[in-house]
Amino acid sequence: MTAPQSVFPLRSSTGVALVAGTVLASTVGFLNAYMINVAVPAIGRDLDADVSAIQWVLTGYLVTVAALLLVAGALADHFGRRRILIVGLFIMLVAALGCAAAPNAPILIVARLVQGVGGALVVPSSLAMLNGALIPVDRARGIGIWAGLSTLGATVGPYAGGWLVDNASWRYIFLLNLPLVLAAYWALRSVPEVDRSRRPLSLDVPGALLAVVGLGAVIYAMTAGPASGWGSVPVVASIVVAVVCLVALVPIERRQRRPIIALTLIRIRQFTAINAATILFYGALAAALVPAPLGAGDATSLAVPLAARYQAAMLVMAALSVAAAVITAAFVSRSLPATPKHPVVTPRIHGCAVPEPVAAASAQRTDP
Repeated sequence: MTAPQSVFPLRSSTGVALVAGTVLASTVGFLNAYMINVAVPAIGRDLDADVSAIQWVLTGYLVTVAALLLVAGALADHFGRRRILIVGLFIMLVAALGCAAAPNAPILIVARLVQGVGGALVVPSSLAMLNGALIPVDRARGIGIWAGLSTLGATVGPYAGGWLVDNASWRYIFLLNLPLVLAAYWALRSVPEVDRSRRPLSLDVPGALLAVVGLGAVIYAMTAGPASGWGSVPVVASIVVAVVCLVALVPIERRQRRPIIALTLIRIRQFTAINAATILFYGALAAALVPAPLGAGDATSLAVPLAARYQAAMLVMAALSVAAAVITAAFVSRSLPATPKHPVVTPRIHGCAVPEPVAAASAQRTDP
């Protein structure tokens, strides 16, 4: 085993390339999740898709991201974060080309599900690369910049997508992946894989299967329930499958030597609090964002001003997120103790810049 490579300062050429590559990669993931919202009316008309199909076009990406996130993290630990990140980017690119060429709604849904596979590989790897490749004193600042710029890209991207839908076709919004993925790959070429002792690939096949099926069944039920009815057979069956899988996951993980989910993390109050905050934040964000495309796509005298106000609010949020991310990261990197009491799990709260740099700064002196 070769000795670990040195980590890099933020202001070095490698540090700049690292931040640029991870920002672009995260932006691709965020855009694939949210930018399609602006194309909902056009997709529905062009593909003659009903409400249920549109729901799956919107949420199919998130289904596979959520279901495969734990497995993707284990793959990144074993094969290397940079390698898995690049693989995820090109899976999203190929799937985006499939979305752009989709002749009907079912093929578009399948392509969106494949996009989510790539997104699951990108999500844990981009932040882990920052935490592992930057020198400890620069990690909080680097993650703060990453959080702010990623939020800015995720907010500005839908405007570009809306312009393409209005002036060309909804299919072109998926082609925005091409320059972003290629730019991210070009930046990451100069960032070496941090050569640490890689963890053995988890052999927790039962845990991985239960987690994937359980999380996938939960999201399926939440997606199909409003359209098919909560009492319909597929929805009830998926709820039962989700409960059985997730309940069975606990005792199975306790018996595994290398569990895919470390249940001891639940005992750490900071971990529990961060996850609770993430759930509440995304619940509120989804409640605010989901109705917006429907109102923006309705060309009525009432919907137009509401859409304009919503767009203005999102721009303000993006600007504040960039400023808050950088300022907060600089503050907490100077104020936290040199030796944290507990290991820290950094949350994925884009658009809410404060929790992410705080947690990252807490973790900056621990082994990533």
